[in-house]
Amino acid sequence: MVNVPRTVKLMSEDHTQFFSQPPPPPAPPRPSWGRRVVRFLGRLLLLLGLLGLVVGSGTAVWLWFQIEQTQTLLPGTAVLDIPLGGLSPAAAETQLARAWAARTIMTEGTNMTLRVTPAELGIVLDVPATVAQARAQSEITGWADIPRLWQTGQSVNPVWSYNPAVAEAWLQSVAPYFYVTPVEARVLFQQGEFVSTASQVGQELDIPETMAWLNENANTAVFYAQMPLFITPLTPTITDASALAEELNQRLVASFTIPLFDPVRGETATWTVPVETWTAWLMIPTSDSNTPNWGVDGGQVQRFIWTQTAGLGETRYIDENEAVQVLQTAVLAQLNDEPVTLPTLRIYHHPQTHTVQAGETLSSIGRAYGFPYPWLQAANPNVSNLAPGQTITIPSPDTLLPLDPLQNKRIIVSLSQQKMWAYENDQQKWEWAISTGLSESPTSPGIFQVQSHEPNAYASIWDLWMPNFMGIYRPVPSSDFMNGFHGFPTRQGSQLLWTNSLGTPVTYGCILVHDDNMTLLYDWAEAGTIVEVVP
Repeated sequence: MVNVPRTVKLMSEDHTQFFSQPPPPPAPPRPSWGRRVVRFLGRLLLLLGLLGLVVGSGTAVWLWFQIEQTQTLLPGTAVLDIPLGGLSPAAAETQLARAWAARTIMTEGTNMTLRVTPAELGIVLDVPATVAQARAQSEITGWADIPRLWQTGQSVNPVWSYNPAVAEAWLQSVAPYFYVTPVEARVLFQQGEFVSTASQVGQELDIPETMAWLNENANTAVFYAQMPLFITPLTPTITDASALAEELNQRLVASFTIPLFDPVRGETATWTVPVETWTAWLMIPTSDSNTPNWGVDGGQVQRFIWTQTAGLGETRYIDENEAVQVLQTAVLAQLNDEPVTLPTLRIYHHPQTHTVQAGETLSSIGRAYGFPYPWLQAANPNVSNLAPGQTITIPSPDTLLPLDPLQNKRIIVSLSQQKMWAYENDQQKWEWAISTGLSESPTSPGIFQVQSHEPNAYASIWDLWMPNFMGIYRPVPSSDFMNGFHGFPTRQGSQLLWTNSLGTPVTYGCILVHDDNMTLLYDWAEAGTIVEVVP
C-alpha cells in the first residue's frame, strides 16, 4: 500500500486552482522545573551583585570618610603582631607602649633558658614614630587606595634603636649562670689506697659569638621573641689520673720520723708517724698530674701534735704552727718521692710559778731556777718585798736563748769545780780550768747561749780590755753589757790580769779562759751554741 501525502484543497481567489503544502511544525516543549530554578537563581544573584556593588561602594566611601575624619588606623594594622586597627594614634601609642613593655625574648643556652626584655638588650622602640608610620600607611588619597579598606594583616615595621654595649653588659651579668667549672681528673685516698676520679667538661657563655649573632639579627630576635646563647665547652686539663694513682700507691710503704730538741735540757727525741696515720691527712691534689699540689689536712695534723705533746709534760711544749708545717713538708716529700732534710722541732718551756719559802730572796730563787735576779724583778714588777707563801712568776728559760740553738755543740761550766767542758756531737772535745765571778759579782747559773763575738771588748765599769770576748747573757735584761767568755784581760793597755788565777773565782761575772784555749773556743763556738752554767 502506498502512502499518499495529504492534500489540502485550497481555492484561489478565482476558486479555480488547488495546490499541496506540508503540515506546520510541532510546538516546542516547555522547559523543566530544574532549568527554571537555575535561571531564577542566576538572575537573583546578578541582582544581588549589582546591589552589593552599590552598597559596597557606599560603605567604602563611608569608611574612607570615617578614617580621614577621625585619623584612625586602617583595619588589620599591626606592629609586631600587636593589633592597632581602628585605633586613634593616641590610643595606638598607649596600646603599643603597654604591649612593648610586656614583651620578652626567650634566650636559650645549654640546659638553661632565660627571658630578657628588649630594653635589656639595648633595643628601644620609638613608639610615636612607629605609630606615625602606621598612620601614614593608613591614608587614603584616591580611589586606587579604596581596595585597601578590605585588606587585613597590614604589618608596620617598628622604628627602634639598638645599643650593642647594653646587650653585652647584660650578657656579662648572666654569664655566671651558664658557667660550669671543668672538673679535673683527681686522685683520692680511699680505704688505704689511691684511686682516680673521672674528669668532667665545663662550659662558659661565649659572649663574642652571641654578640656577633645579635648584631646581625636584632630584628629577628624581637620579631620571633627568641635568640640563641652560644656556649663554649671547657675541657679540663687532666682527663686521666689513673697513672698517677698507680704511681702513688707504690709510695705508701714508709713511715717517717720528726726529730725534736730541748736546748734547755740538752735532750733529743723523735716522733714516728706511721703510714696509716699520715695517709689519713691527705687531701685532693689541685693542679696538673705532672706536679700535683697535694693538700694536707692541718686540723688532723694538729690533733696528732696534741697527742704527741702530751708526752712532754705540762711544762714543755712545741710551736704548733711550726710543727704543722714540718709535718706537712714531710708528707709532701714522701708523696712526691723527694729527698728532704726535715728541720728539728724545738721544745720550749712554759713560765712557772714559785711559792716563796721562809728565808728566800730573789737572788737565791734566781740561782735555783738559773736566772740573774734582775730578770725575776722584771718578771714581777709589782713585787717589792718577798713574804713566805707569796707566789711569783719564773720566766721561761727560753727567754735567755734568743737565737736558734745549735744542737751539736754544748759548753758546760761548773761553778763549784771551776772547770768547763766542750762537747761536739755528744763527744767531749775539751776540758779546761776556768775562773768565774767573785761572790760580790757572781756568774749566774743557768742555760745561756753564745750571742756575740768581739775580738777585744771593753768593760768601762772596770776599765778592762777582754780579748776574744763571747757574750752569753745580760745580767740585767735592759743592760747593754753582757757577761761571757774571754781571755786574760788588760788594764790601761798594758797591765795583764789574772794569769795565775785560773781555777778560782776572780772575775766580775765573766768566765775567764786561758788565752790559748780562748782562741780555740772563740773560733769553734758559733752564735747559738748552748752554754750551761751549773752550780
